[in-house]
Amino acid sequence: MKKSILAILFLVGAFVTYIYASDLRPVSGSSAVTSVFTRTGDVVAVSNDYTWAQINKATSDIADITTRSHTSLTNIGTNSHSTIDTFIASKAAASGLASLSAGSFVVQMPAVAWTTPAYNGGNFTASGAMTWTVAAGDVVTYQYTILNKMMYVNFYLLTTSIGGTPNTALFIAVPASKTITKSTSLLCAISNNGTPVVGQIALVAGGTTISISIFAGGNFAASTNNTAVFGQLFFEIN
Repeated sequence: MKKSILAILFLVGAFVTYIYASDLRPVSGSSAVTSVFTRTGDVVAVSNDYTWAQINKATSDIADITTRSHTSLTNIGTNSHSTIDTFIASKAAASGLASLSAGSFVVQMPAVAWTTPAYNGGNFTASGAMTWTVAAGDVVTYQYTILNKMMYVNFYLLTTSIGGTPNTALFIAVPASKTITKSTSLLCAISNNGTPVVGQIALVAGGTTISISIFAGGNFAASTNNTAVFGQLFFEIN
């Protein structure tokens, strides 16, 4: 039997190759691709063709995702990244807290600065009918610093004057409008109208003044620019 020759010829080198129609076999219809993702023709992949489960995570990066919000994660607590960053930044020496080592141990006292209140003669008073005149030039030092709930006060007052009816106590206002929370007492130095004596500082819970008296008792002597008090103390505040 003669074989029918397909109308298509192939020239290979110097030879002409014939393909007979009887040698061709049809493609099974069951293996043919009729559509992709319900689309036919020249199909091109589009968004949402594949699910997350079908993606190779080993070659993917979170940077490939357009939306990378912290709120999309699980087990994140209640604070955002910006809130956490702000909190951490505030917990340093500037906020009155000690620096920490890599192991979260306190390694040093924080750097704290002394504050000098603006001069106010009303910050210096006396008991009874006694008057205590402290001019701006008499205030060599009147400063404070606060570390958590502790206040440190440093005072050095020279050439002050005692008038009125002499009495037992001089008062310095607690700076920054703070209130003393615990009663205590300690020593300081006094020049009582030029005579050096041991002084006593008294703090009373709920009070707003630092009381200075002569340790041995008795009244301050009247003086003009000749009374001085010196001391440094720390105490708990509200």
